[in-house]
Amino acid sequence: MNRILIVIVLYQQSLEKSAAYLSLKSSVGNVGAKHAFFVYDNSPVQQFTLEEVHYVHDAGNSGVSCAYNQAAQYAREKGFVWMLLSDQDTNYPNDMLKKYMDVIQNHPDIKLIVPKVRTHKGFLLSPCRYTHKRGKYLQSIESGKLLMNRLSVINSGMMVRVDTFISVGGYNEKVPLDLSDHQFIERYKRQERFFLILDAEILQDFSNEETNADKLYNRFRTFADAIRSCERTNIIDSVDYFLLILRRTMMLTLRTKQIRFIKYFIAAYLCNYKR
Repeated sequence: MNRILIVIVLYQQSLEKSAAYLSLKSSVGNVGAKHAFFVYDNSPVQQFTLEEVHYVHDAGNSGVSCAYNQAAQYAREKGFVWMLLSDQDTNYPNDMLKKYMDVIQNHPDIKLIVPKVRTHKGFLLSPCRYTHKRGKYLQSIESGKLLMNRLSVINSGMMVRVDTFISVGGYNEKVPLDLSDHQFIERYKRQERFFLILDAEILQDFSNEETNADKLYNRFRTFADAIRSCERTNIIDSVDYFLLILRRTMMLTLRTKQIRFIKYFIAAYLCNYKR
């Protein structure tokens, strides 16, 4: 039997209020596969949690990459065949797990299964066109078995075989959040060519409309640090990442009319000095 480990990463939210947990729990009854919940909590304070989940508390907030890697080791030790990765805010339809199971049973060659992910405003967030280290929205994409090629996907909703996850090297823990999904997909592409897109959609709580300059600056610093830690296999990767952070720097400088983004770009990226 295909055993599924459902992995949910929390941050400053109780499990009982997590949209991912509530919607996936209601979906469990529609499938016969054995499952378990693995909850990795990056919140500063440990919370009381349910007995039905395997709970790991990380007050240091190591990020999703560490969480998924630890979940994979647990899955291998306990004999789970698949992992379903999720953040806390994703909503899944009631028949979601059944759709995953149908693919697993009918396509034994597939190692990675993903849904279509939409924002609450209707944008197709994932899968996305991914070229030169930049993800771009698609208007639509067909369901079924496809070449990864110039595509990438986000973390939430990704169902991956445990043995494949481990054999490709798992997640890059030097990239704790931003770009962690694309880093994993790049590792996956070096070993596997195909993935399967479900004829199903999930909703992701995603907002790119932050206006607070301090919050934008903190996010920018995190993003810049992530880019510095991304794997590079050739000079083109280095150029692409440089252009990516330069573009983000100029965009935020113009948006906020504040010079501190350029200063951090020079100090933390060009001079490799982290403040």
